[in-house]
Amino acid sequence: MATVVIKQPNNDIMVGMSEHNPYKTWDKTRENIEQPLTDHQPVRVYFGSAVIRLNEEDLQNAVKLQNYAHVIKFVCIMDFFVAILNFVVFLNPFFFVAGLFNMFGYYGVVYFNHTYLHVYSVYQLILVVASAVGVWFMIQTSSTLPIVLTSLGTVFHLWMYKIVRNFVGMFPHIRITDAV
Repeated sequence: MATVVIKQPNNDIMVGMSEHNPYKTWDKTRENIEQPLTDHQPVRVYFGSAVIRLNEEDLQNAVKLQNYAHVIKFVCIMDFFVAILNFVVFLNPFFFVAGLFNMFGYYGVVYFNHTYLHVYSVYQLILVVASAVGVWFMIQTSSTLPIVLTSLGTVFHLWMYKIVRNFVGMFPHIRITDAV
């Protein structure tokens, strides 16, 4: 789901985000949810059917997290289709397994699941190492075009690894409050 911003006639701002966004459980101002908002008050955010108020900083972080999710989902979908196409063309089971890892990444992003995202980031790191080893072997045989393409693939997978790690790092940490 894309981030949706609505400004009502009474100047209340409402924001809609994915129901799985971890900021859904980050409510620090649950009381008085039905009262109108004034300047400098938390913004009402809809996570699916749940309504939560977030302050401006947390709202910016939640929107940034949502935007990262769109990029990672897009790359996972594209990578999945390329892996399946390669599997169909070359009948190599490695490409089928690669497709499964891309599904881990996709579902990890859709549901903001740490475990799936960690599995996907390890997969990306393995691809970086494998690509770097491939570049080293190609340099030994001095094949110019494959070196350039494989180097670009290495940089891409390193970038994806960094994006996924940053994405997981943006998840809000559970704060221990006065729950006695």
